[in-house]
Amino acid sequence: MKKLNLLLITLLCVWTGNMFGQSTFSATGLPIAIPDATGSGCTDPEGIVSNSIVVSGLPGTVASNDEVQVSVDIAHVWGGDIVVGITPPGGTEIIVINRVGGCTNGNDWTTGNVINIRQNAGGSLPTNFAAGTYLPTAGTVPGNPFTLGSLASLVGATRNGTWTLRVMDGAGIDAGTLNAASITFFPAAVLSPSPAGIFCAGSSKTLSFSVGNSSFNAGNTFSVELSDAAGSFAAPTTIGSVAGTTSGSMSVTIPGGTPVGMGYRMRILGSDPSYTSPDNGTNLEVVAGQPAQASISASVNTVCVGMPVTLMATPAMGFMGVEYLWYKAGVAVNSGNSSTYTVSNSTAGTDDYSVEIAYTTYNCLSVQSAVTTITKVALPNATITPSGPTTFCANMPTSLSVLTGETTYQWKRSAMPVGTNSNTYTPTVSGNHAVIVTNSSGCTKTSPWMVITIKALPVANAGIDKILCTGSSVQIGSPNNAGNTYLWSPSTGLSNTTVANPISSATSTITYTVTVTNTATTCTNTDQVMVNSLSLPAMPSIAVSGTGNTRLLTSTTPGASTINWLRNGAAFGQNGKLPNSTLTVPVSNPTKAYTVVSKDANGCLSMPSAPSNVRVGDGKGGDVILTENIMQAYPNPTTGILQVAINNSGVEIAKLVLYNTLGQVVLEKEISLFAGNAQVEFDMSALAVGVYSLSFQTETENYVTKIVKE
Repeated sequence: MKKLNLLLITLLCVWTGNMFGQSTFSATGLPIAIPDATGSGCTDPEGIVSNSIVVSGLPGTVASNDEVQVSVDIAHVWGGDIVVGITPPGGTEIIVINRVGGCTNGNDWTTGNVINIRQNAGGSLPTNFAAGTYLPTAGTVPGNPFTLGSLASLVGATRNGTWTLRVMDGAGIDAGTLNAASITFFPAAVLSPSPAGIFCAGSSKTLSFSVGNSSFNAGNTFSVELSDAAGSFAAPTTIGSVAGTTSGSMSVTIPGGTPVGMGYRMRILGSDPSYTSPDNGTNLEVVAGQPAQASISASVNTVCVGMPVTLMATPAMGFMGVEYLWYKAGVAVNSGNSSTYTVSNSTAGTDDYSVEIAYTTYNCLSVQSAVTTITKVALPNATITPSGPTTFCANMPTSLSVLTGETTYQWKRSAMPVGTNSNTYTPTVSGNHAVIVTNSSGCTKTSPWMVITIKALPVANAGIDKILCTGSSVQIGSPNNAGNTYLWSPSTGLSNTTVANPISSATSTITYTVTVTNTATTCTNTDQVMVNSLSLPAMPSIAVSGTGNTRLLTSTTPGASTINWLRNGAAFGQNGKLPNSTLTVPVSNPTKAYTVVSKDANGCLSMPSAPSNVRVGDGKGGDVILTENIMQAYPNPTTGILQVAINNSGVEIAKLVLYNTLGQVVLEKEISLFAGNAQVEFDMSALAVGVYSLSFQTETENYVTKIVKE
């Protein structure tokens, strides 16, 4: 039959506490062997050993179901053998672990797997005895003499006194060890942090308290009691109270007539349900006296963000043992022996400051001063936003701007003020730029420097405006600059649109634009020139008269200002004559061809007149008028090759002569007309664009027609 062996353990009081105020009492003299049962059954307890644990310093009775926690660390190879019970002072044993898993649970209970039993745990102890906090737990063992209890049964039990922890091995063969055991008291409420040090009679202080898992009912009031100078609560003094059910704080005041002493204690009480906590655990000292309440003055009460303000406390007591405690919005920000405090004011808004005077020797505080409010005005926005790139060509500027709505704006290039009182500025010179912005409160802010680089424009010079007579050409633009490219528009009448100085042969008035681009900077510049194309004066005519050795040549030149006479294409006689002038010439042999060119007020020259031939034997002089069936030229206008067809029977030798607008011979070709007809080709490709006169000349005849070269 298996033996049931019960071990009664004596626990000595070793007290520890934590921030919430729970008190733990641990066993000493451990580890200790758990005797094995000597019987062969499962329900024969034997070998009971009893020891005690003394709890002190915890007045009153257990107040809640979950105030007490029992903790054990057991090593046993057959965990289902173990029974654990706890007995309060003068009370009845409560079984908290009872044969978990039954007789057949052979799982090891491993050293270090601390099992905590508490009534507010989330579940039962598992059969593998994993470390954790669990509810009281039992297994099924037929004939088991122990019944599982509840720690809620401890409510009302006296805290101080002797407690007993029992551990039993319920079956033989397997032995074990109790490595550690303890009892922990979790007060429903406790002063936290625990008060300590020196208090001044007549002074006030805020104490914080924490509420555990226990529930206080609506309408509950927490209060703090002060013992007498010997630490007795036989006639406590209530020094503060506050309504509530959860953790919080309350102001407590040591009565002004409290006797000086060094053995005072404090504790917290609840009214619903009735609850009294353990005392704070250490002696408190009460001394007489309290500093006077201070007042604060400020160097300035409204400042711009970033400007420091000095706060000054009055009275200013600069001797040992006096400390000034400064507060911002009720939160301590600085302490020391200075009655002044400087604040930096890094953000906009308002801050409330107050101060207490402390006698540090006695931990005595004055009443906190009235609040002094510092108003911090936000600085204006001085962030520069460029409208485009900060490196740009001079004719494509980038403007700089900051937000509107401020009072003044002062732009700077390096140290030099530039611009006007505007939130925008367009730089015209390279350099570092910034702006100083001032708002309506007088607060200023300077932007970071912004580097502006302005690229120079290439020189664009289209030249002076030109007058062009129809059929002639003129050069426009200026000399080429290396590193630049050129583009002219429109292209009408231009010899080349991508050079610096093209030739214009415009046949109407045109305004040309040249765009110059610097290949290194990619900057462009433009300029314009107007070419005014004027119509030519009407072609003049010559009338020949006279007999004998001279002939009178009379010119008819409508619209001309002056005329020029030509003989055989060369200047002759007095040029610059008035229109319709006459010229007397001798009869010559061979024949001389006379022509006249008129010039209008704009300086444009007409086409030369048809030549008038004067020669020996000429009874009348004069020229033969051209008829279409004598000479035909095509294509007309022409771009190069001109075909000339001659039909003139009876003439054997003749020539074709091409004159420019100045009456100068530019092409000449002799032809034979033995058959009376000829086909002659003129190559005008090398000639400039313009208007020409083509003359078919024989010994007795002269035929003229107008040719246009494109």
